Amino acid sequence: MKQKTPIIICLYNNIISGVTSWAFKLKDAFKNHPDYEILLLNYVGHNGFQEIYDYNANNLDDIKAIFESVSPAIVVPNYIWQIYGEIQVPGIQYLGFCHSDTNEEYYYPLSDNEQHISQFIAVSPTCDENLKKILPNRASDITMLPYGVSIPHSLKRTYQTSPVRLIYGGRIIQEQKRVFDFIPLIQNLLKNNTDFVFNIVGEGPDCEELKARINAEVPTDRVSFWGRREPEEMAQIWRDHDVFIQVSDFEGTSVSMLEAMAQGAIPVVTAASSGVSSVLAHGENGLISPIGDMKALAFSISYLAQQQERIEKISKSVQTNSLRYSQDNYVQRFTSILDQIQANQSTKTKKENSSLGNQYLLCTAPHTGGAFVCKLLNQTNLAGYPQEYFNESDLLDWFKKFGADNFHGFAESLLRNQSTKNNVFGAMLTQEQAQKFLDSVNSNLGPNKDSFSNLQDALEEFFPNIKYIWLTRRNKVRQAIEYLISLQTEEYDSGQSINYDRLKLAKYDFTSINFLVRSLILKDVFWEDFFKKNNIEPLILDFEDLQNSTQKKLDDLLSFISNSQSFSDLSVDIFPEIDPAFKELVNDWFTMYIKENQKIETQWWKRLHTRKINESQPTQKQARVFNQDELEKILVSQEIPTGTVEPDDMRFIWDQIFNEKPNVYLELGVASGLSTAMTLEAMEFTNPKSTVIGIDLSERLYYDNRHQTGYLVEKLKKNIECNYELHLNKWAADIEDILEGRTVDCAFIDANHSHPWATLDTILLLPFLRQGGLLIYHDISLYLNPDWSTEIGPHNVFEYINDEKINQPLGVSRNIGAIRFNRHYTTYETDFVNILNREWTLGYQLDPELVEVIKAQLKKHYSAQFIKKFESIVEQQNKVRQSV
Repeated sequence: MKQKTPIIICLYNNIISGVTSWAFKLKDAFKNHPDYEILLLNYVGHNGFQEIYDYNANNLDDIKAIFESVSPAIVVPNYIWQIYGEIQVPGIQYLGFCHSDTNEEYYYPLSDNEQHISQFIAVSPTCDENLKKILPNRASDITMLPYGVSIPHSLKRTYQTSPVRLIYGGRIIQEQKRVFDFIPLIQNLLKNNTDFVFNIVGEGPDCEELKARINAEVPTDRVSFWGRREPEEMAQIWRDHDVFIQVSDFEGTSVSMLEAMAQGAIPVVTAASSGVSSVLAHGENGLISPIGDMKALAFSISYLAQQQERIEKISKSVQTNSLRYSQDNYVQRFTSILDQIQANQSTKTKKENSSLGNQYLLCTAPHTGGAFVCKLLNQTNLAGYPQEYFNESDLLDWFKKFGADNFHGFAESLLRNQSTKNNVFGAMLTQEQAQKFLDSVNSNLGPNKDSFSNLQDALEEFFPNIKYIWLTRRNKVRQAIEYLISLQTEEYDSGQSINYDRLKLAKYDFTSINFLVRSLILKDVFWEDFFKKNNIEPLILDFEDLQNSTQKKLDDLLSFISNSQSFSDLSVDIFPEIDPAFKELVNDWFTMYIKENQKIETQWWKRLHTRKINESQPTQKQARVFNQDELEKILVSQEIPTGTVEPDDMRFIWDQIFNEKPNVYLELGVASGLSTAMTLEAMEFTNPKSTVIGIDLSERLYYDNRHQTGYLVEKLKKNIECNYELHLNKWAADIEDILEGRTVDCAFIDANHSHPWATLDTILLLPFLRQGGLLIYHDISLYLNPDWSTEIGPHNVFEYINDEKINQPLGVSRNIGAIRFNRHYTTYETDFVNILNREWTLGYQLDPELVEVIKAQLKKHYSAQFIKKFESIVEQQNKVRQSV
């Protein structure tokens, strides 16, 4: 199957702009493209927004490593100019974008880096003309291409003039966007007696000042600040407004303006230096005023608001005009530019040697049936002789057997001696072998050979026609049970005879099975991550499917490997009989595990997870305390966000509460309040006179600002006796004031996950935790997901604090855990220094005022030596953030 060429678009996560919106929508538009795949790179900026990036980079070295891993690829650095001159990776071609009509921000940087750029795109006629003047020798490489937007097939919307609904959507910043001009605009609208509402959508450095100035100079309830909204929400928001407002000094071609026009909103804008005159004709499909002339802009709005027919007539022209900027047309033209870059590419192609035939790699984990599959393929004499050639302990023997003195010689001997007559070679590779493979390769390459930083590059260097098969298994519990039996007895069912005396050594252990289940899940995550990062589409072969449809799955496998005939045409033993004693033991352990699992589950969470009562009715206490009907409504409406606690996580928290019976329980990071509500119920059962304290930095819910943080608590609790406190606009440094002399027995830390915030939260909270108290950490495995690789803060604390750990007793992800702090908090200073010295993943510097607040708390509780080391680490890490 043909692999798509990656197109990497680089963005600053902490900049909200039309370029960001354009990139995310272009990624969506290309999702089914046959030749190209858009991937988004988030450079220097924490994952505080909800968009999902394909890559996260904190410095230029990170970016270089990413480029090396995806090469060959086309990269759009956008405004991250240092990428052009400082990162030169073979196979990487740069596409330079001129997003705006400014010398300092675009023309000069593009000119300075033109030797590194293959093609240019200018987003307006003005940008195109000026860029060609600056780079006359590259005029043929510059294409004028305004942005594309999604055009609805049919637009159902209404217009109104009483009030006329105005909207601005974009960065709230004075430079370029001139947002303070909104104040005289509002003054003139009020003076004109225009009936209007003005909604401002977005965030930016001047947002708070703009709010304050409007409140002071033109206090009115007609203006609302909506904050940041997700890109997918904006189409409906544009449709719900009549007039789009923009008062900029300069633009490229405004993405927000084109998006608003596509949804029928009439643009009333200033004559910015680019991208207005080429799109709008004054009086026909929009109204244009001089830059800074808010009296004229207010008159244009009043003109529209005077007659319903007038606003509807202009809107039709707006919608017709927007068809020129459809996303489909944009994708077509953008693709032609990418094709041109590909045609001009001068980088080396990967070595292709058809005489080597086909190679395949069976990527697997213990007890997925790999031995069975290898045995079947060996019998065909058409699919190589697959086995584990890359076991670290066996490599030396293979080198001696082939007389190889480096890895190239070894690989050539493998292909020559271990391929079948039809030139097919196969091998099996586990996660553990893959992780050691690069080390083995790089240490045995031979002289004058560059080492490899990427597993795929190394594999395809030695096996240039390689295909990938992912052999996995859905039932991780049975897989873990078989794995445990083989570890205990050195026996496993591979169709060979079983030593029954050794099989009797097997001892059932619920905790060990749980551990292996989690381990096997992470092995799957490793391969899934490998395939995703390298744009590989493997043949996926599931063990259960192989058992249920053996002939069909094996035919698919043989066809994928060598386009050979069906297994039914070959003399092959399809599937060996499973040893009855081994099968019986696995079945017995599986039954024991399920029963023990059910004992651990609390009845209330089973109802939450499955939305049905399988066993007994809720107790009177449960029915009295908790509003199950409201919970059911929330679940059905899918009001609970992604990222909340999972059933297994909440079950773990309940277990700790039942064991600890805390008097004071603190939750740092409340969000919707689902976990808080569940915690209140557990506390009510164990200690009705207890106190639950919720602390959150945000007053409004981070994913939906219509709700106050913690709003689900009030929805879900009924007759809670224990005390509940919610402290908003507060964080860990405020704990002392919040507690007012109380001591915390147990706390749940689920706030900012980028490092070092979980560590700082722990440091600030620990002096108020009773000795022997428990801190519970959520999302300790979240960083394993490549989309959230910077969210490693909870993992760092849980992994590197030296004290009693409590792991998740149920579930497969090990995403929650607790530490019992048995010693005085000052004895953990060395642990904290070691953790803080690990690379920070937040994308910004710690503000000096914030550092002083933290230090003020540290001085009350920790040693002067620790504070000095803390200052040194902050200074060093801030320099790293500043340099990038």
